[in-house]
Amino acid sequence: MTQETLSLSTSIEEILESAGLHIETPYVRSSDYGLVLNDPFRYFLSRRIGLTRAAGWSEALSRGSWFAERMLYAHHPDPSKPLAKKLAQRFDEIRAIASKFSWGPDRLKGYLETEQKNYACAMGWWEAAMTLEMANGFTYQTYFARDGWEWLGSELVATATIGGIPCRAQFDHLYFDSKRQKLWVVDDKTTSYDPNTRVQVCPNEFQSQLYCGIAEELLIDGTLSEKFGIPETATLGGMYHVAFKKPTIDFGSKDRPYRLISNGKRSGKRGVWDPDTNKYKIIEMKTGEILEEGTIALRRQAESFLREKCEKIAEPVYEGEPDLDLYIKRCERWLKKQGEFKDAEGVPTPTRIAYSILNEEWFESIRPTLHQRLKVVEAYRTAQPALENFPKGVDLIDLSGNLSPYAPLYVLDPDRWAGALQTQELIVKHRDETDMDAMDFAESEIRGL
Repeated sequence: MTQETLSLSTSIEEILESAGLHIETPYVRSSDYGLVLNDPFRYFLSRRIGLTRAAGWSEALSRGSWFAERMLYAHHPDPSKPLAKKLAQRFDEIRAIASKFSWGPDRLKGYLETEQKNYACAMGWWEAAMTLEMANGFTYQTYFARDGWEWLGSELVATATIGGIPCRAQFDHLYFDSKRQKLWVVDDKTTSYDPNTRVQVCPNEFQSQLYCGIAEELLIDGTLSEKFGIPETATLGGMYHVAFKKPTIDFGSKDRPYRLISNGKRSGKRGVWDPDTNKYKIIEMKTGEILEEGTIALRRQAESFLREKCEKIAEPVYEGEPDLDLYIKRCERWLKKQGEFKDAEGVPTPTRIAYSILNEEWFESIRPTLHQRLKVVEAYRTAQPALENFPKGVDLIDLSGNLSPYAPLYVLDPDRWAGALQTQELIVKHRDETDMDAMDFAESEIRGL
C-alpha cells in the first residue's frame, strides 16, 4: 500500500486505531504555534495522536525538569517530602519503561543514576539561585513576597475559550497584587545562554500571549474570584518571566570534603589549607613542626600562598562521599563568580538571573496577534486526519546529528507504524488526559488555598 493511497484513504483512522493510535482534537497549548509553523506533521504525531518518547515523558516530573519541580514547591513548608516522593515515582516510571522495552541491566542502571544526579544537581542549583539578586535588588523570593502580594498557587492547570477556540495553560505561579487589584502570571525559565537575552524573546512568544489571554478570560468569567476569593473587579496585570542561568557544573566527586595540600620536597615544607575553617598550616616535613599557621579566606589566595611558601602547586585532596551542601556552596560560587570561578580583575560578572514584565498595555497591543496565531493552530487542531493536511518539516528530524525517534514515521506508511513505535520506544500520552482533572484548576498540594 503506497503512502499516496493512504493519504487519500477514508480509512486512515481505522488503520491507526488498529495499531492502538487514536486521533484527538486537543486544547491549544503554548508549544503548539511553534510546532505547526516548523513541522505540522510532528504536530499531528505528538498532539493529535499523542506520541512521545517513553523515557522523555513523566507524570512525576510534570514540569520537565527537577529545577522546575523544586521551584513549584517554593512555598511548601517541607518540600523534601513531596520531592522525595516524586523521585521515587520517577524511578518506578523508569523501571516500567525498562520492562516494556526490554532494557538491559546496565542501561537501566545508567538511567537511574542519571536521574539521581539530575535531581541532586537541581536541588543544589535551586538553593544557590535563590541567593541571587536581580537587577532590582531583590532575590526571586523576596520580590514576589512584597507587601500586598498574595500567592494564589503553583502548577495550576487552567482552561478557557478564546475566540471560540478551547485553550489550556499550566501556570507556574499566579499572584494577586491586592494594592493594585491586579492578577499576575509568573513563569520560570532556565537557559544555557544569557538570561537577559532569554527574557527579551518573551514578548513575542506564543506562551506569553496565550497565558495572558487565558488568565484574562478566567477573570472575566469569575472563575478566579470563585476559586481564590479575589475581588470580581480585579483585572489582569500581566506576566513576569524570570530566567535563571544553568550552571555548567555537576554534582559529583568535586563536592566531597577536601583540603588543599602542597608537598614541597625541595623546600621541605608541607602546606595544608582547610576550606571549612579557612585555616592553614605550614609544616616542617621532617620534624612535623608547625612553622606557621593562620587564616586565608579564599581558595585562590590559599593556592597562591601555599605554592609560594612550599615551592609546590597546591592540589585538592578529596575524602569521603559527595555532599549536597558542598555542591550548593559550589553552585553559589559559580553563579556569583566567586572563589575558584572568579574571573580576572576588570572582567564584568555575567548575568545569572533576569526578569521581564509584560503589562496590560503590552497585552492589549498584541491581542490581534494572539487571535491570528490561534487561528493558525486551530486549522491543524481540527484538520481532517489525512496525511496531506499535515506537511512534513525536516528541521526537527535531525537533532544535532542524531535522528529523531520520530524519523521513521516520516517515511513509513501508517500501517507499519506499530513496529516503529516499539523500536523507537514511543508511547501514547495525550497531555490533556494526563493533566490533573478539574473544571478549571487542578487540585494540587501546592495550591495556595
